[in-house]
Amino acid sequence: RGYASLDYDFKEFRSGDLYEPVRDERFDLIVCQPPFVAAPTGVSTATYLHGGARGDELPRRVLSGLHEHLAPGGKAVVYLQWPVCGGEELAASLREALGPAGNLLVLRGSAVDLDELSAVHGYTALQRGWDAYASRVVGMRSHFARLGILAVMSMFVVVTHAERGWTSEIGAARLSSDAGSGVALDALLRGTEWAAASTDRLLEVRVRFCREINVVELS
Repeated sequence: RGYASLDYDFKEFRSGDLYEPVRDERFDLIVCQPPFVAAPTGVSTATYLHGGARGDELPRRVLSGLHEHLAPGGKAVVYLQWPVCGGEELAASLREALGPAGNLLVLRGSAVDLDELSAVHGYTALQRGWDAYASRVVGMRSHFARLGILAVMSMFVVVTHAERGWTSEIGAARLSSDAGSGVALDALLRGTEWAAASTDRLLEVRVRFCREINVVELS
């Protein structure tokens, strides 16, 4: 629905290794859904799908170069599925990948069931029959276990330009395209920025509930 209603006006396409084709440029808006599926040893990888052995190797590279390509006032929105191992904190892992600069807002959805994930991404083996499919699913599930991956989390990662910013993680019962809309994100960002400010500035906030778009507007 959203894609059909947008009037894209692409001026040019560039091909290269991540940010290399735009290494000296900064942007007001960056959007990305990088490949993030884990690739077990011996499985033929697909460029559009796999993000590395854990699945977060390529997304970490995307995040690490993100802030230096945001213009002042700029915003980036990245959709990810991120592996979580024992002892790891989600927001801390994302902040480590991003670096110290930039405000980081994590809209965390529910954990993706690893059995279901293995079953979904083993589908290409069905071309060779059920035995091949079962072997692929078991192999991927065992791959998660070997790496110590306990969960894979779906999320929107939102980054705004700041030399040294705040980090906030918000749980969402269900992620949808509406959760990543400009209106909803701007409202969340304004609220989080106020919450990260001093007590005096927070007390100055005026709150108005906008029933039409079901968000709270801060000014």
